[in-house]
Amino acid sequence: MPPQVATTIWPEILDQLRVESPALFRAWLLDISPPELSRGVLTIIPRNEFQASYLNDTCRQRLAEIAQTLTGRIVTIQVAKPDESGIEPLESPNAELLTEETAANQTLDSFVVGPENALAFGAAQAVLAEPGTTHNPLLIIGPSSVGKTHLLRAIASEAANVRPPIAARYVASLSFVTEFIDACENDQQVEFRTRFAGLEILALDDVQELAHRDRSQEAFFHIFQAMIQTGRQVVLSVDRPPQAIAGLADRLASRFAGGLVATIEPPCFEMRLQLAAALAERLHMELPADARQEIADHAESAAAIVELLRKSAAESAAGGLGIDLAMIRRVLARQRPVAAPAVFEAVCRRLGLENADLTRRRQPRTHKLGRAIATFLVRRHTDLDLSVAAKLLNLSTAELLDASRQVETEASRDPKLRALLDEIALDAKNAAD
Repeated sequence: MPPQVATTIWPEILDQLRVESPALFRAWLLDISPPELSRGVLTIIPRNEFQASYLNDTCRQRLAEIAQTLTGRIVTIQVAKPDESGIEPLESPNAELLTEETAANQTLDSFVVGPENALAFGAAQAVLAEPGTTHNPLLIIGPSSVGKTHLLRAIASEAANVRPPIAARYVASLSFVTEFIDACENDQQVEFRTRFAGLEILALDDVQELAHRDRSQEAFFHIFQAMIQTGRQVVLSVDRPPQAIAGLADRLASRFAGGLVATIEPPCFEMRLQLAAALAERLHMELPADARQEIADHAESAAAIVELLRKSAAESAAGGLGIDLAMIRRVLARQRPVAAPAVFEAVCRRLGLENADLTRRRQPRTHKLGRAIATFLVRRHTDLDLSVAAKLLNLSTAELLDASRQVETEASRDPKLRALLDEIALDAKNAAD
């Protein structure tokens, strides 16, 4: 099937979806470029990971049905991963250039401060006030998604807003490595060093990524030494103490810890409550107190809270519903794995069946519905291998996939079935907890 056909049928697919679900269309499909259609596969390129996840989970089956109707052929929908499509994943830690959203939101004012990060936050303020004098270098240690990147980007971006402006740059370590390799391959090492020579503040993120890259470490060592010796500020982040990083030169590890070392711990419950409120406000969402508490109970980092809020916002837009405790619980139930037995028991409780009813080959209609729902939920909400799940239900893998897809298709058309699936999934999750 020629690629140009996709350009022809894509507007027709969008027109049909616009009629069926205007809110879903506006929220998720309005700004997608015409995808490529080749050999029966329609490949959609999403903007970011959130859009990719939603299209895969909610829209893929319906898109395939419409495409097949329009073309008269079997069409498979493939949603490319953002990193495979050349699109920068949302809030990627390796994004060198600050987007408008990041520059606006990742400031010191928007950083939620608590006991777990107070030292790092105070040090960031001091670095901006007097770069190169008090905490040099400043090393921030902490696991993923605790705010290290936020602080480093805030330092670099806010330095440009002081008077007089301070020459500052945020760099992810992998970007540094890539720049250095490019410079070596193109005989531009002098130009590479010049990029850093005029900086007053250098913020290097995820230092652990320099491990086992000896030439990049050597290049950074000379930049680091030159800045420290001339009183210019270096700010570093890392996910563990430098001495614990295999493949990081001892002379770097010792020098990184030669200034102030500030550790950030994962947020406690009270701080997660503050994060939920602050992030909801940033995303222009009204979030009731009980919904905030549910988020704080289950989302363990700022990144997890953002993901939960955005998935809830997507569901709100698609269904025209407000975001409340019930919606937060539905989203949580969908995104966390559940044990298969809990799924089967929840199906049986809701439909008045016994576990054995789900595995019988000859079944009355109610039993068939129960097993079909079980196939869908075990695919969506557990991390079981398909062959294992199929064996538990006395099905072949092909039968399990077919039954699951039928349920997915019907649920896309039937709000009552969709609500039933959500309720059973939530019941399974609550029973597992």
